[in-house]
Amino acid sequence: MAFSIAAALFLTIFLSVAGISLIYLALHDPEQQRVRRHLHDTTFVSRRSLSIDITRRRVLSDVPWLNRRLSAWPFVLTLARFIEQANSPYRPSTFLIVSLGLCVAGLLTLRPPFQLAGGVGLGLMPLAGLYLQKQRRLRRFEHQLPDALDLVARALKAGHTFKVGMKMVGDEFPDPIGTEFSKAVDEINFGNSIQDALSHFSERIDCLDLRFFVTAVMVQRETGGNLAEIIDQASRLIRQRFELLGRVRVLSGEGKISAMILLALPFLIGGATYLFNPDYLLVLITDPLGKWLSMLSCVLMVLGSLIIVRMVRIKI
Repeated sequence: MAFSIAAALFLTIFLSVAGISLIYLALHDPEQQRVRRHLHDTTFVSRRSLSIDITRRRVLSDVPWLNRRLSAWPFVLTLARFIEQANSPYRPSTFLIVSLGLCVAGLLTLRPPFQLAGGVGLGLMPLAGLYLQKQRRLRRFEHQLPDALDLVARALKAGHTFKVGMKMVGDEFPDPIGTEFSKAVDEINFGNSIQDALSHFSERIDCLDLRFFVTAVMVQRETGGNLAEIIDQASRLIRQRFELLGRVRVLSGEGKISAMILLALPFLIGGATYLFNPDYLLVLITDPLGKWLSMLSCVLMVLGSLIIVRMVRIKI
């Protein structure tokens, strides 16, 4: 028993130290700093390209042997694309090691029957943070997209090329849309076709409106037509969709408030009961059957909240 506890403690400390070291390497990558210094000394590179990595390589870990191992796992490649969409500076190996360390820490510190659920929950926390970061960046991108398309359309009407219009968006708009348009323009400058650059653009950003824009541009380049008018219509359609989405959110607000009240009500009643009669509520914590009933109640509350979310979420 003592040996297993010592081994688990050693594993937790080792994973924590490895995670911290990988985070440090991700923030202070000497190779990336060397490339940026080289680009800074080159006269034809613009200021914005200093913060953009345009190389088409996917490094899963700074450790060579670990990078080779992780490349053989399909779910790690999916995680790498997820990290790219969130624009996170960390490697997939960093997220995996930190998640494993938190899971082991939860399994060692918590007691049954919360041991397994707590360990899995702690292990999923880095991925949950990554998902929230991706969603925030996606929302900013979606709100910037109509204005960016208007700028591209005005550039085309003024006689500029499509690539120049995209470069204007990259120079004038902040992150994320300015950064992503600049990456697409840099790919074109380095020899990729516009179709390939736009395809990579839509892969980096999981946005339905962007896919409409990319599809429209590709079709126009094959069949012809007024590209400025097509982009104007796409921008107008996106704005109308946002307006309709706002109306749907107002109409579904009642269901969301009801869900929050129903989820908070058991905790409020439980807290009030504990204040007035603690012995009546402690049965759910001390008695084995009460513990399982508490876990079952939490599971049912989570399932109910997911059902309510699916009911009030309307895709447009």
